Amino acid sequence: MVPAERYGWARSPDVATHIQAIVEIGLKPGRAAERLGLSVRQVERLVTRYRERGPSGVASGRRGRPGNRKLDAGLAVRALTIIRERYADFGPTLAREKLDECHGIRLAQETVRRLMTEAGLWVPRTQRPPKVYQLRAPAEARLTEAPIHRVTSSTAFRVDVTAPIRYTGQ
Repeated sequence: MVPAERYGWARSPDVATHIQAIVEIGLKPGRAAERLGLSVRQVERLVTRYRERGPSGVASGRRGRPGNRKLDAGLAVRALTIIRERYADFGPTLAREKLDECHGIRLAQETVRRLMTEAGLWVPRTQRPPKVYQLRAPAEARLTEAPIHRVTSSTAFRVDVTAPIRYTGQ
């Protein structure tokens, strides 16, 4: 059973209809478990919750609550304030290191990156405008138009050739 299937069942209206069929019609929990991709034990737990609370008992108990890993709003504001005051020109990696070393605020690099991006302090590479470079002249133009100066390092013989070189195509 894939975790997405395992935890995605609570949103499926199909689960509620199968649990309702078990309670009202007498569908076997094993058959419902096969159809839903759940264990028989889990289906029996859902049936118990359905009998106690009705159709809302099938939904997850965590529904509507913030996740366990949610960042505290006060900590995020404190970190952003420090970054704005002292490290506005830093990238997320260095800003995270400075927050940890100097201020004792331990955040993940991706969390600091997200905070800085949302605050407009940092722009990801994929969203930056492309750099414009001046194109070089084609090789033929460079070879025929510009004079070439050749100077050897030998003290006995120095040659300075300023005549243009013609490209013969060989």
